[in-house]
Amino acid sequence: MVVSSDTHKWYVVHCHSGYEKKVADAIMDEAAKVGLEELVSEVSVPTQAVVEVRRGVRVNSEKKILPRICIGQNGHE
Repeated sequence: MVVSSDTHKWYVVHCHSGYEKKVADAIMDEAAKVGLEELVSEVSVPTQAVVEVRRGVRVNSEKKILPRICIGQNGHE
């Protein structure tokens, strides 16, 4: 069992595929607009860097690890 001393809570937001980055930006923008940006410490879309071969050329790109998922961390203790 892993016990974390971190008191921040993580939240998962389910969204439409392809809109993960827009949802993450909207959460941060809305928190700033309302004045609660100190309560939202991080909002991210889990991705990993991958190398794909397209038409014989290697291309660096990012692939979503968890499609349709946006992860946020509460910064309030």
